[in-house]
Amino acid sequence: MTQPSEKRKENILIMIDERLKELEVKVDRFNIEQLSTNENFLSVTLQATQISLRTHQDDKRVALLNAITNSALSTSVDENLQQMFLSFIDIFNEWHLRILVLLKDPKQYLEAAGLNSNFSMGGLSDVVYLAYTELRSNDEFTKQIFNDLYNKGLSGTGASGLNTMMTGSGMVAPRLSRMGVQFLEFISEPSELR
Repeated sequence: MTQPSEKRKENILIMIDERLKELEVKVDRFNIEQLSTNENFLSVTLQATQISLRTHQDDKRVALLNAITNSALSTSVDENLQQMFLSFIDIFNEWHLRILVLLKDPKQYLEAAGLNSNFSMGGLSDVVYLAYTELRSNDEFTKQIFNDLYNKGLSGTGASGLNTMMTGSGMVAPRLSRMGVQFLEFISEPSELR
């Protein structure tokens, strides 16, 4: 009988192999064999694989697979930032990642979800709880997520800004820092595969 951890490791390696083969088919001048000498790719893959072994959360595992993919494509994200971003994925949970996606462009996120993005006044918490109703009953958890993202330099808004009154356009304004945008790019599926 296969141990659960061995099964998880096998699944991760299969996902990486499939993704790299997909890159080879879809991306001109991409060569899997050249990755064996790409030290950054090898470091990212080893670190991401280890992190992936420690989580069951699908959002985190997808983010890690995308990070490996982007490092294989020689992303514009600096190697040192890539290592930092992997450590963020390790300590974050799936809600950190979901909130970051919302904060990138709250108006666009709400509209894509078929939700009303026209507010007259309110707080950012109104936007968050409209997008993720399940967080409404867990205010302290939500505040901690916002503080974590703010303290890591990914968002310009910490928990203290959740209930600040603002105009409707302010409520749905993008809130990620430049580094937050880079982080999302690094953990998102590359455009070459879309």
